[in-house]
Amino acid sequence: MNFRRKTKRRRKSVPGIDITALVDVVFLLLIFLVVTTQFKDQRKMDRYAISVPLPRAGQHAVVTEKGVPVVIVDGEGQLVWADPDMAEPQGQIVEKEDLQKLLEDFANRHPQGSIRLQAAKETYYQRVIDVIDQAKRAKVHEVKLETQPRSAP
Repeated sequence: MNFRRKTKRRRKSVPGIDITALVDVVFLLLIFLVVTTQFKDQRKMDRYAISVPLPRAGQHAVVTEKGVPVVIVDGEGQLVWADPDMAEPQGQIVEKEDLQKLLEDFANRHPQGSIRLQAAKETYYQRVIDVIDQAKRAKVHEVKLETQPRSAP
């Protein structure tokens, strides 16, 4: 005994969107963006008026902050001020008195700001201390000393 009706029911098809092609296009765009992105090397970004060989340290952290001014002291004690807010972001050679004025101006514009200090390994220690003292007198919040990583033996 079969009590079912003999009529065939048609199943209603639910309209849908096939997103397979959309997923393929999104993955192709993602691959295109990854392949064409240019990653900047920190060593290539730091192009200043002078280049100094930094001392080596066992613990090395790469500083990647943008907009942070740099004070460079070369082996002869020459000072370079490189501020990204200035017209010459590559830096300008300054005297000790001018550096004090630049540091004070920076501290007034950025009360919690920090500066980076790059000193050549041949630089006299006293010259580095003088720059740090100038930054303290100008009320710069923080001075970060930069080094190169120590090469593995």
